[in-house]
Amino acid sequence: MLAARCDSLVAWEGAETAVVRAQEHLRGAEHVHLAQGRIPQDWPSGDFDLVVLSELLYYFDGTDLDAVLSRTVSALRPGATLLAVHWRHEVVEHVRTGDDVHAALGSLPGLVRVVGHVETDFVLDVFEAPGPGGARSVAQREGLA
Repeated sequence: MLAARCDSLVAWEGAETAVVRAQEHLRGAEHVHLAQGRIPQDWPSGDFDLVVLSELLYYFDGTDLDAVLSRTVSALRPGATLLAVHWRHEVVEHVRTGDDVHAALGSLPGLVRVVGHVETDFVLDVFEAPGPGGARSVAQREGLA
């Protein structure tokens, strides 16, 4: 669904099966680049106006989490958006909870939280890398407010 809203999309996944499935689903979407790799070591090159970190960050220990967060912030263009959503319950395979991950995100310099949504099962935050004129809401960016 995101591919239909983007001029160019880089999708990064660690699991080969998921990449193959996505390639089949997105066949013909020439503007989508699907890659298999592990972050932080295989971080995609370039800078981005949107980064989505979904159901991912709680798998990283302290060193790798710091590296992923640093690379994320460094890859954001001025005015870019970072969307993060994570499960809030403890899971044996997770190094930390979603709440812990979002606390770490919220403490990063260079990001401004523009949306914070918490439910019993998940936490979702939207951050902006301030551009000229500082952080702005979607309505402000689109000239609606």
